[in-house]
Amino acid sequence: MCAAELEAYLHEHIPLSAAMGIRVLQLDGSGVTLVAPLAPNINHRHTAFGGSIASIATLAAWSLVHTRLSAEGRPSRVVVMSSQIDYHAPATGEFSARCDAPSEADWSRFVAVLDRRARARLELTALVRSEGALAATLTGSFVALASATD
Repeated sequence: MCAAELEAYLHEHIPLSAAMGIRVLQLDGSGVTLVAPLAPNINHRHTAFGGSIASIATLAAWSLVHTRLSAEGRPSRVVVMSSQIDYHAPATGEFSARCDAPSEADWSRFVAVLDRRARARLELTALVRSEGALAATLTGSFVALASATD
């Protein structure tokens, strides 16, 4: 799956991503970066709404698991099990969320459990930045359920 295909998938299957104006900036073996404009995500303080920040961070991590499992031919339903977000600074302009790929050891354990139990959990972190500043950090548990399709 390339960046354009992921973006189309997100907009079709998760309409909030289209309403937020999310674009896929990067999708490769190192991770996923999503970006969104401030205007459709603005709050009463003229900064990005906290819910928009949490959403883009969640989508970045979810997209990493979804695309990597798809690329490996492991059809799975990916869901967020739990997450925690810490807000560090307001996002005053366009903002992006980056989720780096887990280590190969962590990924290998994850897929081994998925293959054995048809369900596996992976802990990921997504960083949200705006205008060069770290705006938020999301840590979450993402669960893959094998043999289901999204």
